[in-house]
Amino acid sequence: MANNSVELLRSMYEEKFMRVYEVSRWATQKELNERINLIASLYKGARREAVKAILKYIDGEKNVWEIALRMREDGYVVSPEDVIEILDKCRKEGIIRVKTVAKIELPRTEVYAQAAISEAEQVVEQLKPKEAISEEAVSLKRELESIISAIEPTKPQEALPEEMTAVLTTRIIEDTIKLRASGIINSLFNIDKWINAILIATKEGDPVVLFSPKPMEINQASVAAAASVVLATSSKYIEGFGKKPIRRILILAEKGIMVIKSLTSEYLLVGMISRKAKLGIALRDLEWISNEISRLLEAEIA
Repeated sequence: MANNSVELLRSMYEEKFMRVYEVSRWATQKELNERINLIASLYKGARREAVKAILKYIDGEKNVWEIALRMREDGYVVSPEDVIEILDKCRKEGIIRVKTVAKIELPRTEVYAQAAISEAEQVVEQLKPKEAISEEAVSLKRELESIISAIEPTKPQEALPEEMTAVLTTRIIEDTIKLRASGIINSLFNIDKWINAILIATKEGDPVVLFSPKPMEINQASVAAAASVVLATSSKYIEGFGKKPIRRILILAEKGIMVIKSLTSEYLLVGMISRKAKLGIALRDLEWISNEISRLLEAEIA
């Protein structure tokens, strides 16, 4: 992937967070309230309350990222994606308009990446020297390994032809680079301190890459294989009852929570969340980042 493509990826992703909005000067307060209530009626629970409060955060100075941070600080259960969606609906209703796009970058949080394929590992950014791993992360790692050790694939994997393996390897390398270059994972760890790691794996049970805010040693192959089996088995069970596709699967451990989500027809995501997390916000953030990753993996980048 060329450098200009990498820059394009990051700029495309970050631009929407840098937008600065202002409230319409032509709408009366009564009109603003009526339209806000109309938008709020489209949501339920915490996000409905966020819609009702959104206008007080729009001052013509704060960008979308700053609005999301401020709302979370004030107790609203919203992800940056939720804020973008709400603001876009407000714009379409004529309540607000884009004033400008801030000429700044999103805050940078160091992300450690461990690619499962050596060729991919060679092309992602060099990792910083290892830091001390928190005791909580170590405990969660042990618990996860004890959970997945009891889960075995139901049937042996079929061997793929060598030429097909080469194609798949190339695709996985490209997707690993896209994920690393886009800034998506950096954004997640910058805003959410409760998510300890994100593992991307194929639905066949092969690990692709593990992202974490600090170095985290974990058996990627075992986690990926277990997540694949759990997701496939649960999906088949739910489909048998004629229900909608599974949105996510939560596995509760003493020290943390493991979340399994489908990303695309080829990939799944495993999120590892601290037990101390505000679960509503952490799950909204995983939903947001899963959507971003899915769009990225399905996009064709030259």
